[in-house]
Amino acid sequence: MILPHIFSVVIHKNIKSANIVAILVFIVFLGTFLRVYNIDSKELWYDEAVTSKIVSYQYNEIFTLSKADFHPPLYYVVLKSWVTIFGDSELSLRFPSVIFGVLTIVATYFLAKYVTSNTKKALWASLIIAINPFLIIYSKEARSYSLMALLIVLTTLVFLKAVEDKKYFHLSLLLPLLFLTHYMTIFGIVFFSIWTLFRDKKFAPYLVPLLVIIMIWIPIIRDNANTQGLQWIPELQWSRIPESVHSFVLGVTSSSTGITSPINPFPLRTGFVSNIIFIFIIVSIFLAKNFSRKETLLFLCGLIPIILIILMDIILGKHAYLERYLIGYATLLLIYFVIIQKKVIILLPYVFLSIYLVITFVPSNFGYRELAEHNADKAVVMADATAYINAKYYTDNIKLQSGDWKEWVIINSDDIYNPKDPTEDYYLVSVEKIEGWQAKYMVGRFHFYEYDGSN
Repeated sequence: MILPHIFSVVIHKNIKSANIVAILVFIVFLGTFLRVYNIDSKELWYDEAVTSKIVSYQYNEIFTLSKADFHPPLYYVVLKSWVTIFGDSELSLRFPSVIFGVLTIVATYFLAKYVTSNTKKALWASLIIAINPFLIIYSKEARSYSLMALLIVLTTLVFLKAVEDKKYFHLSLLLPLLFLTHYMTIFGIVFFSIWTLFRDKKFAPYLVPLLVIIMIWIPIIRDNANTQGLQWIPELQWSRIPESVHSFVLGVTSSSTGITSPINPFPLRTGFVSNIIFIFIIVSIFLAKNFSRKETLLFLCGLIPIILIILMDIILGKHAYLERYLIGYATLLLIYFVIIQKKVIILLPYVFLSIYLVITFVPSNFGYRELAEHNADKAVVMADATAYINAKYYTDNIKLQSGDWKEWVIINSDDIYNPKDPTEDYYLVSVEKIEGWQAKYMVGRFHFYEYDGSN
């Protein structure tokens, strides 16, 4: 009975102050519930396992390891401090992302309220961010994406205020933090900085903290730009754009190192659904009229960085277009889409659909927990480094097959299986088929192989 009452209050033009606080508290509670609901139903995936490994090191080592992970160290430093106090369980590793996601809901309210001066739209914007499946998925992961979304929303709010009142101190603090969270924030930082500098040359001295950090980081950025480590990100195809919008609206089916497919709850082809959602949003934006300057600037804050990332892919051949890398900019565009609606009540079906998708979402697991509980009668050796890093979080009773793992800085000689006796028998474990080995049984999705002597 609470939810209908909340909506009946929100649709009225005039909302009492007491109701504003109550509604916002309810929205925050709802967003928190959806973020912690079934948070432990999904195993850590590879990137999260890397996170757990990195934060197991000392602070000074984290800076070195984060370079090879192609991510700046701020998130790892924050998480290291957290796990030092609360431990490194799955819940503990993921809970800071929950906190960042919940804070993004609150930050959204203040951003939307500042842009529109409309309390009702600000509450609706915070509600949409609270129940959005895409944001919820990454608020349940031990990665930096939830923190990135929060900092981009906060930086946008501070940026819009700085453009008006020409007070730049807080912006000068947030820009370096943004840079140290994820390298894809560089494109937003470029927009914030150039726009502000173009309007007021007095902003230049406030860029010094950011420039100092960038100067220190230039060798790392150069190495990461030239590395082969991001080759798994494919060249951008134009069909990905509607799919990305679809993902931002309804979420993605799973977490993986490749491209993630958008959730499709309809009995229609996913590509068709993606195009319908994309066209609907574009038409809605064009039909909306009389954008304020703040609304337009909010739209540009979300759109321009994405365009720059697309141009980098097309012109420079540096493929970095990945939906989760765009999470902060997508959040801004979601907020913008809400506040330009003349009748925000039309978003009500989306609210219920999103809650349904989050509650009914069933993650796909490989069986690492079962692998950890399995008692094999001989040594267990993983054939693949990615699977090994995942499995290593859950159990110490495994090793990695000998191979060329020099590029994997979180793998050392102690991880490699070196039998004392060359004839020692062991299980080679893999999801994939292995030539020359005979499958004996399965645990989860993993095949346990024995050498059949054919090679």
